[in-house]
Amino acid sequence: ITAAGAVTNIVLGFLIMTVLVIGTDTLGGTRIAQFFENSTTQQCGLLENDEILKLGKTRVHVATDLVYTIMHDGKEPLDVTVRRDGKIVVVPDVALPTFTESGHTFGDRDFYVYAVEKTPGEVAKQALWQSVNTVEMIWESLIDMVAGEYSVKDMSGPVGVTEAISTAAEEGTSSFVYMMVFITINLGIMNLLPLPALDGGRLFFQLLECIRRKPVNPVIEGYIHFAGIVILMLFMAFVTVQDIGSVGISSTFT
Repeated sequence: ITAAGAVTNIVLGFLIMTVLVIGTDTLGGTRIAQFFENSTTQQCGLLENDEILKLGKTRVHVATDLVYTIMHDGKEPLDVTVRRDGKIVVVPDVALPTFTESGHTFGDRDFYVYAVEKTPGEVAKQALWQSVNTVEMIWESLIDMVAGEYSVKDMSGPVGVTEAISTAAEEGTSSFVYMMVFITINLGIMNLLPLPALDGGRLFFQLLECIRRKPVNPVIEGYIHFAGIVILMLFMAFVTVQDIGSVGISSTFT
């Protein structure tokens, strides 16, 4: 019950994703249709009509899975597991092209994939795995931040989010709706983190009560949650000031 709001956000994100997939003209699979010119993955042993099953140790199911895993893990050569002529084949040390954005390096795909038939079953599959992929993206971003790969400067507050929404709206309905999915699921996941003042913090205290078999002093818990709220508000203010500085005061308020 405590985490109902967070769970509702995540479920709502899944439902919006389903609507987005239904409205998408073309759905992508993981079978290679054609390589770009001078493709490094082709030079490393991938072939047209290979159906990519795994990148490194990560299973991929749909095109969005494939693209995100390449971006996140493709900075270094990967063993790629494919289905080729009905057989499972592992192509070792496949190097992918990379690109750099905002000081961070990402893997890049150098081939096209085949579209898949838009059946009810495929729509359900795409909606499920695109939603799961969004959750993974948010979760792995948090892990990367804790690991030091990203800093607080890479975070966005209300101003940055508003700018991102505006940009997505300019790019089209699909981009705008996906941004809504991302924000909705992101709010749900963040709210489940075991931090004071969040649903996850309350769940942590309930778990602690189960372990101790007696309730935590409500006064102490109240102080902890209050301190958590203050820290979150200060952090939000810091990120907002950082946002304003990054986008420019004139462009933000004109």
